[in-house]
Amino acid sequence: MALSYNDYKEKTDAIFAKYTKEGFVDYTLCRKFAGEMIRLLEKAADDLLKQGKVKDLFNFANETFLRWSNTEIYDINGDARDFSIAIEKIWERVYIAPDADISHEEMYDWFEAHMDGSVIDFMEEYLYGYIALHFVEPEILEKKYAFLKEKLAQCEKIESEVVREIRIERCKGCILYTMADMKKPIEEIREFAVGLKYDPTKEAMAEIEHAYGNYEEAIAIYQELAQDDERRGVPSTQWKEKLEQLYKEFGERQFKN
Repeated sequence: MALSYNDYKEKTDAIFAKYTKEGFVDYTLCRKFAGEMIRLLEKAADDLLKQGKVKDLFNFANETFLRWSNTEIYDINGDARDFSIAIEKIWERVYIAPDADISHEEMYDWFEAHMDGSVIDFMEEYLYGYIALHFVEPEILEKKYAFLKEKLAQCEKIESEVVREIRIERCKGCILYTMADMKKPIEEIREFAVGLKYDPTKEAMAEIEHAYGNYEEAIAIYQELAQDDERRGVPSTQWKEKLEQLYKEFGERQFKN
């Protein structure tokens, strides 16, 4: 028999009750706790989508995501990451679901409403990461761009230099993708990107240059990223693989021209 949204909420309650003590999940239980939650999420996704209850699935995933974020979990094995990835997969299934009973704008509004600091910081990364690459309809892009610019202004007022720098960069990365989706001139995007410090935002700029057909600029960014890793004594394999692909594409393009 197919289970309902309320049935899955009850099962979530039972799992949290099983593994939490006074709102805390001990590290010895975290792996099993995450495993049970991920399996439940996967079953709920298959079940509710089959029933055409896309909005119920979105709400269930979000409520579970917020509940995890608000629970003190001693995670030493990356279980929160695995759980968050499982949630991301549900967001994607909802986003691409045909004839869904929830619009992209309704989905976006949920993300915007919860990027207010109410989600623990390392899990808030997933909210930024998701909206950066989704919600590209013109009316949503305008709303997203205005929201992110306001968030950036808020980040610039954070007192802690370390926290301020990290959050500004995270917000800027999201804005860069949004500007590209809005088809803003590359010169304007480059001007906004001046002074980027972290690999993910530099990579975002490389992807944008690539998308705009600017192979030489994209190659230069990936070369810089590879050189930075080598100076730090970190393997630069991922950047070298991207460079190889770009060299191939660039060569083929040059040949055609």
